[in-house]
Amino acid sequence: MSASTNQSKQVGMEFRKLGINIGQTFGRQLLGILFGVGSAAIIARILGPEGNGQYAVAMLLPTILSTFLNLGVSPGNVYFVGRHSITPRVAVRTSVRMWVIITLAGVLIGAISVIFFGNRLFPGVPALLLWLALLAFPLVLLQSFLSSLFQAVQDFRRYNLAILISPAITLLLVSIFIIFRSGGVATVVLIYLVAHSVNLIITCILLRPILATEPDHTESTTGYARQLINYGFKAHLSNILSFVNSRLDVYLVNLLINPAATGIYVIAISMSEQIWLLSTAVSTVILPRLSELHVDEQARRQLTPFIARWVLIISIIMAILLALLAVPFIRLFFGAAYLGAVTPLLFLLPGIILGSLSRVLANDIAARGRPELNMYTALIVIIVNIICNLLLIPAMGIAGAALATTIAYSLTTVFRIFIYAWLSKNKWYAPFQFTALDKQALQGVRRLIRK
Repeated sequence: MSASTNQSKQVGMEFRKLGINIGQTFGRQLLGILFGVGSAAIIARILGPEGNGQYAVAMLLPTILSTFLNLGVSPGNVYFVGRHSITPRVAVRTSVRMWVIITLAGVLIGAISVIFFGNRLFPGVPALLLWLALLAFPLVLLQSFLSSLFQAVQDFRRYNLAILISPAITLLLVSIFIIFRSGGVATVVLIYLVAHSVNLIITCILLRPILATEPDHTESTTGYARQLINYGFKAHLSNILSFVNSRLDVYLVNLLINPAATGIYVIAISMSEQIWLLSTAVSTVILPRLSELHVDEQARRQLTPFIARWVLIISIIMAILLALLAVPFIRLFFGAAYLGAVTPLLFLLPGIILGSLSRVLANDIAARGRPELNMYTALIVIIVNIICNLLLIPAMGIAGAALATTIAYSLTTVFRIFIYAWLSKNKWYAPFQFTALDKQALQGVRRLIRK
């Protein structure tokens, strides 16, 4: 058997393994999204646009804190455990110690924000909602740290189960909420807290078999903590800027218009970001694998463009379907009061499509140990995003916020294409150029359809 034949078989096995993991992750995340959409529809109908806007803005508090203060622990765990540089046991101990310190700092910052700046930072949102939302910060942070270990060891069955628990419990509880029609926005925040608490307990139980397979001896975490902070901080700054890029428009709509407009706009965002379901599943699977492939650059140069290309193609198809079904979907699930979300949704879709491609390339860049390059890109783009939002929201309302977001995502994608080409030595158009691998993949799909 020739060397080329052996290589072709190895590549085929690699893609089949990745395809299975991506398929499982996509399927379970799809179920999670369905739970999430069901919960969002119930909450939107019960609370109305203003209450829904208050809930969305209040939950920005724990989200912002966990995003700004996580120090990149999760991507750091995936990178180092994925490369077999450190064991999961050391990663867990280090993560928990860092979680305690970060939680104390985050709760203090959150309390100061609510007490002294609540009315200015979160106009139209009652202080009680902000205090309740702050309680979610430690839960969200620790869940992120621990679930990254499943991703790092490429145990996607447990990983997908861990991320499915919270939306399932939330849907169950808000369904009870709609039956009894008791409470308001505060009740929904409490449901969020209960769901994430149960999710965290089950995640800890799921982690035990992974840790039990390791030798039972004491390992120092000091050295790993330094490595984690050094790598993680670069990824952390990149994630902060990416988060600001993705949520800046929500905050500015609430600040420049009102909570009711925000309540409608978040429906457009929520629907459009479902297209990221595929790129999220892909990113989850390929980051640890690309980190592991640091010893096989040729395979990595083939893998990333192939995956990026098909994520882009499928995202385009999903966006077209969403655009066609947007009006009846919103009318059916959210009600006529939310039909104003259709126009911003259409403005968001081009940026979401390009963002899908960008997310795959960002994982390749991070897996090469250069997460700071993603940070530099996000820093430039966030300046453009702020300027566009401040210009377009007063002129176009929530449609202007959507257009500003699309401009930001598009610029991010352009930058990352050329950064990826520079690092990988591939051509800039490699993610768009069909190769023999695409033909091989299509033949495999045809065989599956025939069977």
